[in-house]
Amino acid sequence: MSIIDDFLSKYTEVESFLRSRNQTDNNAKFDILDDKAIKKNAEIWKFYKSLRNLLTHQNDARNGKFIVLTDELYHAFDVEAKRVMRPQKAIDIAVPSNKIYKITKNENVNTVIQTMLDENYTCAPIVNGKGIIEGVFSAHSLMLYFNEERPDVADDTKNLKISDLGEFCDLYNDPDIEYRFVPKNITVDEVREMFKENFDNERRLEVVFITENGKPTEKILALLTHWDFNKRTD
Repeated sequence: MSIIDDFLSKYTEVESFLRSRNQTDNNAKFDILDDKAIKKNAEIWKFYKSLRNLLTHQNDARNGKFIVLTDELYHAFDVEAKRVMRPQKAIDIAVPSNKIYKITKNENVNTVIQTMLDENYTCAPIVNGKGIIEGVFSAHSLMLYFNEERPDVADDTKNLKISDLGEFCDLYNDPDIEYRFVPKNITVDEVREMFKENFDNERRLEVVFITENGKPTEKILALLTHWDFNKRTD
């Protein structure tokens, strides 16, 4: 089989895969450029589509008179085809549960802060005895607490516990920060889009928590902050 045959075969495989994923009948009109995974690299896929059409319908293109398909081009196409048909899962690049710094409501705030500073953590999930998340502590939590409860002075925190911060560690009511829960089968591209779409929002997407089915009542399997995401997907 020639490299041209390989290219055409792989293109057909991608097209069939996308038809199935988009639940499009084989007899119905379908343009792979409309698929969300293809749109991520739309310009290169427009080129691949045009190349496929030329190689399929123009004999002079197929016999090498006008077009020479290089190994480098085919390799780049193969990588893109694999990305589309077997997209990388976000959980594969996320911080796994056993490496997440998790805390309980009974822990001392000063101790938690020192650990976060030492390890360069931006936040810490607050979990109960079953490992279910009940809130998130961050420097922002402390700022909100002192602003609301101690408007004149940041009181000594040596006896302050995480439980004392209460609503300021809430998962849903922070005025500036947002947390999301997603299922374990979510892809890297989908999480990337979450952070991109959130960029101009009033509430900043701080953490994406991965659980079995994307429910906050399930144990955390992994997490991604925007810093982790950028560092691990560049």
